[in-house]
Amino acid sequence: MKYIIVYDVSDNNRRKNIRETIKDLGGERIQYSGFIIESDEEEILQLIGKIRRILEGSKGRVIAIPLCEKDFRRSIILINNYEIRDDLL
Repeated sequence: MKYIIVYDVSDNNRRKNIRETIKDLGGERIQYSGFIIESDEEEILQLIGKIRRILEGSKGRVIAIPLCEKDFRRSIILINNYEIRDDLL
């Protein structure tokens, strides 16, 4: 199943660690603080556990939203003069 992972984390180092953790597990960035990842529920729970440890003692919010294939195919995406650049993060 696909999951959308979005996060709002104020600490730059923790945010970078979260981003790299999601990317390492195959997450594809869809926004600066948003990824889509193909995974099962157990792996997502493990990912959330890793993120919880990264956030420990810090302020932040992370949401994992399950997305079935049918709804994913119905996604509407508008991209206009937009590029996600890791060098700006």
